[in-house]
Amino acid sequence: MSADAVRALVAEAAEIKLEPPRPLMRELPPADDFPIDALGAVLSRAAQAIHDRVQAALAICGQSVLAAATLSTQAHADVVLPTDQARPLSMFLVSVAATGERKSAVDTLALAPVRLREATLRGIYDAEHLDYVNALDAWNAARSAAIKAKKSDRTALETALLTGR
Repeated sequence: MSADAVRALVAEAAEIKLEPPRPLMRELPPADDFPIDALGAVLSRAAQAIHDRVQAALAICGQSVLAAATLSTQAHADVVLPTDQARPLSMFLVSVAATGERKSAVDTLALAPVRLREATLRGIYDAEHLDYVNALDAWNAARSAAIKAKKSDRTALETALLTGR
């Protein structure tokens, strides 16, 4: 390329008006309304009730109710893909909102039945665990006694361990 051609390109480039820089953070258009009716009768009423009580955005309430429902149902069914592979019925949800928009308060109310069920199961476990430990200790003691009593006769020891006698 000749020097004259380069000068011509430089002169042409100087005439081009460059676009001013765009801001990194642009103003976003308003979000669409959360499709609360798509949650069905039960979940939409729950989301609306939480919204009325906490005064959080309806989208946050709807997502928390949907997450709680998913948590409650994922142990009872799987999704069968078109390839006939079964996968867990689960969702991964993230709430993006500023501090103070009541995300935790909404989750607390949406997950209240789950927390109640956990507390009930913990109480049952605590009550039954001591019985289990005592039964295990008794079984270990009986097993040790059987081994000591029958240690010279292998057949008698195997029978005693299998039958508990």
